[in-house]
Amino acid sequence: MLTISPEARRYALEKGASLFLEYLTVNNCCIPFQTEPSVRYGKPHDPEHYQKAEIEGIDVYIPLDLPDVPLAIELNTFIGLKRLVVTGWRHA
Repeated sequence: MLTISPEARRYALEKGASLFLEYLTVNNCCIPFQTEPSVRYGKPHDPEHYQKAEIEGIDVYIPLDLPDVPLAIELNTFIGLKRLVVTGWRHA
């Protein structure tokens, strides 16, 4: 389940773009590692690996292999710089 905070929604709409989550699994060592999803603007280059969902009026492309855990897209501000981040991720 993925949600978008009101602040993140406003910021995404200002950018005028759809969003997608970039999510990688690293299998190069003895223990597989799943990176924290990051938020990107636009559409993914490989849409066949994503499910398109409309969340709060925004098209969001979610990786098919993303674990089904409660996640939220929120607005993070640091020294006046704004970016969208995923919260709620837990490394297995």
